Amino acid sequence: MKEGKNLNGLKYLCFIREIKSNSLAKELGVSPGNFADWLSTRRPIPDKYLNLLSEKFNVSPEYLVSEVELQEATTKDVSDIYEATELLMQEIIIRRGSYYFDGRGIELSDLEGLICNRYLNNEISHDELLTVIRQFNLNIPIVSDDVKQKDFMLKNDIDYCSYSHVRQNREKYYSILSEEFKFENIFEFYDDDELILQKKMCIEENEIVIAPQYGDEDLHTVVYINEKLVGCYYYRDMFNDYSSNCKFDWKMFNDDISKLFEFENLDKKQCLRMCKAYKKAVINHLATIKKQKEERRKEREREQHHQEQEKKEEQERQYRQYQQYQKTYSSSGFGLSSHLSYSEEQKKVMKKMFKFATQKMHPDAGGSEAEMKVLVGLKEEWGI
Repeated sequence: MKEGKNLNGLKYLCFIREIKSNSLAKELGVSPGNFADWLSTRRPIPDKYLNLLSEKFNVSPEYLVSEVELQEATTKDVSDIYEATELLMQEIIIRRGSYYFDGRGIELSDLEGLICNRYLNNEISHDELLTVIRQFNLNIPIVSDDVKQKDFMLKNDIDYCSYSHVRQNREKYYSILSEEFKFENIFEFYDDDELILQKKMCIEENEIVIAPQYGDEDLHTVVYINEKLVGCYYYRDMFNDYSSNCKFDWKMFNDDISKLFEFENLDKKQCLRMCKAYKKAVINHLATIKKQKEERRKEREREQHHQEQEKKEEQERQYRQYQQYQKTYSSSGFGLSSHLSYSEEQKKVMKKMFKFATQKMHPDAGGSEAEMKVLVGLKEEWGI
């Protein structure tokens, strides 16, 4: 087909969706000749079939009979969509430090996932999606029906990436960045002691703020301009408490913030100053955490040592008490034969008897010294 040639909407849809005219004519119950006349506009499409085709393609009846310029539909608009998608992906990378896509179904590239999300957010039509897929040979499965295409993508998690935050008619910054990082919430999740540290790490200069802030359960670095969120970065090891001895990549951090400042046409020298101040604040914060952690470790060791000392002293006290009992209650003088011998089984029974009797007859348990003296004498004579 020549570039720039006009098609009616029906012929364009059959072309873009690769639908054979004979198959569609058979589906409608009309002759291939009649259908060919509708495609070439030699005959008007009867209202009955116009409505059927409108439902099938999910377009208005007027679209089916209107003219569509092939060149514009398959090249110019599609190139614009693709370029705009690339630019949007770059902006996400600048404002977030990376572009996430974690599809658990069909594997797609970041750019392909982004285009899918533009389609699922109704920013591009089903026809535009199919055209851009074909022109750029993208790894996106094609379903001819608009409703089925959306359903297929959602079932296969093809929209699962950072761009899924996008909703139409939303403020620019929050269309890419989550609303949970609103400026007024910077100090919301901290108690009094933590708040002091948090404020020390909040770097502010000329209406620009760089600060750490909680999102869900992860700590992020956020950037605001005039209290509007313009950048949000998650660095896994930045606020590490040294338990895993990780070394944070400050060059990556500086590069991310520098790209954001450049994107927002902000002063590079100011960026350098703020990054240095933030780095110093974070390092001081980590040093404080390390110091507190060391103090808690020492306190646990002192407590453990104290408990061990108390246990040792208690054992020594009990031993001295036992020696005193031996001294106080020895020599019962029962006159029993000292040459009596007992079996091991008998001695086990005697030990249980002695222990039971001691619990009842000990002076501390309500017994008397005389009773206790008898028991100790028996113990000696039994040889237990």
